[in-house]
Amino acid sequence: DHLRVRGGTIRFRTEMVGLNQTDDAVCVTLRPRDGQASYQATAQYLVGADGGRSQVRAGVGIEFEPLGSEGNHLAVLFDADLSAVLPDPPYVLNAVVAPGVEGLFATTGQPTRWIYDMEWHPEAGEQLQDWAAGRIIDRLRAASGLPDLSPKIIGVFPWDFGAGIAHGYRRGRVFLVGDAAHRTTPRGATGMNTGIADGHN
Repeated sequence: DHLRVRGGTIRFRTEMVGLNQTDDAVCVTLRPRDGQASYQATAQYLVGADGGRSQVRAGVGIEFEPLGSEGNHLAVLFDADLSAVLPDPPYVLNAVVAPGVEGLFATTGQPTRWIYDMEWHPEAGEQLQDWAAGRIIDRLRAASGLPDLSPKIIGVFPWDFGAGIAHGYRRGRVFLVGDAAHRTTPRGATGMNTGIADGHN
């Protein structure tokens, strides 16, 4: 709402597919994902706040250096009532240490929406399709200690517990912020926090 009041527009389901810049402006080529034709937009500056796989960063040729990883994880986003086993209000992170179901239940700010995170091992041959809904539900029941839990699985997201840093935060009139500039968080998920700080700085 604030952006719109200031004259801005928001375009969802639109990706940047090209950019070039002059001394005075940046021109980007944008492609709607609904099949409409690509078009161009011009601005004085471009801020790449598009995550760890930043197309803006790639578009201006800034390299990204991985700093290492501590392993691979699966994050399961789901809806379920966990109030029987968690305090009110719940902790942000709720560790499960029971053998075979180790992981974390993380709050999302909505009472019945949760993330359950666990390690997995694609390097040993595990594949995402090995984690079908039934297996995930069994895991959630065991990890929560609620054998009758009926979770609604919204999504399953693989990520690696890694970090990395761009070899620069600016190229001409193009700036990088958040995870596009420095991936310091486990799954690149709090880039908004670092991005706001970057933008302010």
